[in-house]
Amino acid sequence: MRMPRALCEYRYAAYAGGRAGPHLKCKFVATASFFVGPKPDKKADDGHRSMAVYLLDEDGPRFMGTVGVPDRYPLPRVEQVVEVRYLYCHPGPEGKLIQAKYFGKVRTDVDLSECTVSQLKLKVAGGEPPES
Repeated sequence: MRMPRALCEYRYAAYAGGRAGPHLKCKFVATASFFVGPKPDKKADDGHRSMAVYLLDEDGPRFMGTVGVPDRYPLPRVEQVVEVRYLYCHPGPEGKLIQAKYFGKVRTDVDLSECTVSQLKLKVAGGEPPES
């Protein structure tokens, strides 16, 4: 069974309950290129410094969720291609990104037509961990 993360522990560490220094959790994250689009009405005035990201599927642009933009990065413009790191995506036509993060990378080398749903790492149905 594949796990979406791994936990590493120093071999000779003494047991300590709760969070302990010698433990390290490593998430198996993925990156993908998305294009920025308009926020949906219910998210437009939510008070967050965020952007709406989209991908192309067979029916056209598909809203994948909103991603927060830290203050140290400028807000990308609509139709710019950005790189987003995420843990996985729920499958299906309404699937959204989980734990998506933006680290300020605007992709000038990727065309908008290359931003498709085929690049996503999906969570397997039934609560199973995502496929790599």
